[in-house]
Amino acid sequence: MKKYVLNEDYYLRKVKVRDAKELYDFSKNNEVTKYLTWNSHTNVKETKMVIKKFYLAKIKQGLPASFVIVDKQNKKVIGVIDYLLDNETDPPEIGYFMNPKYWGKGIMTLALKEIVKIGFEELRFDVIGISHMVSNLGSKRVIEKNNFKYKYTIYNYFLQQKNEHVDVMYYEMDKGDYYNDKQS
Repeated sequence: MKKYVLNEDYYLRKVKVRDAKELYDFSKNNEVTKYLTWNSHTNVKETKMVIKKFYLAKIKQGLPASFVIVDKQNKKVIGVIDYLLDNETDPPEIGYFMNPKYWGKGIMTLALKEIVKIGFEELRFDVIGISHMVSNLGSKRVIEKNNFKYKYTIYNYFLQQKNEHVDVMYYEMDKGDYYNDKQS
């Protein structure tokens, strides 16, 4: 299975069903899911179901694979990053989450850089979108470090699974900006 090296300590690889236990270990954490569109997982079985019905089903539908971030030292899965494609007209949007033990170490910044590279160089996207809840300042920094351009804020966006409204900032990068940034 192909690995995408982030640095000497971390890499990306495609999600597998056997990742369920490690993903559950932080998908159950309210501190992680408070910035996501879905609720905390309640058991490993639920995480396994999400892997099968969401992450792996995407590949069967011809959509881009979802990736886990792996710590090379202990081989543990510490995060997920992937493309979300809602319809044929919207640009693909990147989503991610990570074990809070690894927050603030620059790992997600590297993972985002790599999945953007995959998006433009392998998947041949023209534009890539990404968003974060206004209150999620960590994600804002990750997105800005990767040179995405702020486009607009969606106020009172309704999260159906959580039955709450949040404000969301939306950004984009086009392939011209990507290749210009790459050369500089």
